[in-house]
Amino acid sequence: MPALRDYQVEGLDSAFAEMRSGKRRVCIVAPTGAGKTVILSELARRHRVHPLGGRVLVVVHRDELVTQTREKLLAFGIDRVGIVAAGRDVDHDAPVLVASVQTLLARDLLPEGISLLILDECHHYVADEWRTIAEHYADAYVVGFTATPMRSDGTALGDIFEALVVVIQTPNLIEQGHLCPIDVVAPERETESLCTDPIEAWRTHARGRPTVVFCASVAAAKTMADTIRAEGTTAAAVWGDMPIDDREAALASFAAGELECLTNVFVLTEGWDAPRAEVCILARGCDHVGTYLQMVGRVLRPCAGKDRALFVDLRGVVHRHGYPDELRQFSLDGRAISGAAPTKDCP
Repeated sequence: MPALRDYQVEGLDSAFAEMRSGKRRVCIVAPTGAGKTVILSELARRHRVHPLGGRVLVVVHRDELVTQTREKLLAFGIDRVGIVAAGRDVDHDAPVLVASVQTLLARDLLPEGISLLILDECHHYVADEWRTIAEHYADAYVVGFTATPMRSDGTALGDIFEALVVVIQTPNLIEQGHLCPIDVVAPERETESLCTDPIEAWRTHARGRPTVVFCASVAAAKTMADTIRAEGTTAAAVWGDMPIDDREAALASFAAGELECLTNVFVLTEGWDAPRAEVCILARGCDHVGTYLQMVGRVLRPCAGKDRALFVDLRGVVHRHGYPDELRQFSLDGRAISGAAPTKDCP
């Protein structure tokens, strides 16, 4: 069974303390690199070995994460882990189940006997159809995991969760060597349009380094990938409606080092881990601090030969949301995620 880091153990202990105190719905904040799936798996294992523990249902927000999560649960000594997902159903009677939210809703299928419901990326659980899952298990303990405990409209999750546990923060992970230090390139102030052509920004700051680019449209993502390829560098664009096999092939090629640049539109914001990604170019605006932190987090994971990460912010949203590596304040009472004061130029 994988060994847990000290802060992971302390975070789990805090979550169980909240539940023993009577809080049945706990939100665990675990930023990029904190080992969320490790914490999640140990939570499920502890629940199963407890004398009063029952069945566990882990709900993930993308089909691609089902197998990955199941493998981690098995690595923690849970010998039966079933799957409820399109085309991959396995052992529906297992004591621990991993399901994609899309399959649960499409089939109107909510397994019975669940005493612990684990919601991955729980900031998504706001739409009425997603909330029905949590509400169906009103008698179960509900534990949500997220790096950014707020909704897309900027409000917190206090109507779903009763307690908040922050296991660690990004600057602490950098100090401990679990994440890379990051540099920021941005205009002097936030702008209404891109301060530099994304291709020129790539040529100046990212050529020769594994790069992920967040674009404002599918057309922009395709054009940028085409232009980079025309300059002799391997690149591919991924977007939500492309065939899943093509998207998975592109992501696998990037992970294997066969692609230097991935452009995307709302696909790689979260749930995508490629430690070799070194440069994040933000070629769009970003009103939501949670989305901002998720995007920049894609390049923070350490990798052999990678000393630092780079964030190239072409709209200057860093002036609104703060640096990626600063301490944050989280809450469940309706306040948005906050950080330090906005950046200022030195005279």
